[in-house]
Amino acid sequence: MAKIRLKNPGRPIAWIIRAVCGTLRFRVVDHAGVADPARDQRTWIFWHNRMFIFPWLHQSVFPGRGGAVLTSASGDGQVIADVCSEFGFTPVRGSSSRRGTQALMALADCVRAGMDIGITPDGPRGPRFRMN
Repeated sequence: MAKIRLKNPGRPIAWIIRAVCGTLRFRVVDHAGVADPARDQRTWIFWHNRMFIFPWLHQSVFPGRGGAVLTSASGDGQVIADVCSEFGFTPVRGSSSRRGTQALMALADCVRAGMDIGITPDGPRGPRFRMN
């Protein structure tokens, strides 16, 4: 059986995310004032196993407002970077084991530019729900 390789797997995955998330109902409780339009930037921190909904939620709550998201320098990270690009994010590639310093410097540049940033603090290797 032949393998099918998509040039940009992020596009169909983004369509799937939009289709699934379009069926969900949300109630946003914003105690921290994140949705306040007067805020120049936001830092989004979410657990690794909850990243599926993040790009759609950000685009829905803040339409037209891009940002940067930290993704691994691995092949899986490339797929995540492609998906996030479909939602208007700039991918910043790096992790604790590869290109971490460059990624932190790039994220700092994004913060200085007033961009929102997204980070998963627990990482794919875990431990789950603990900052790493």
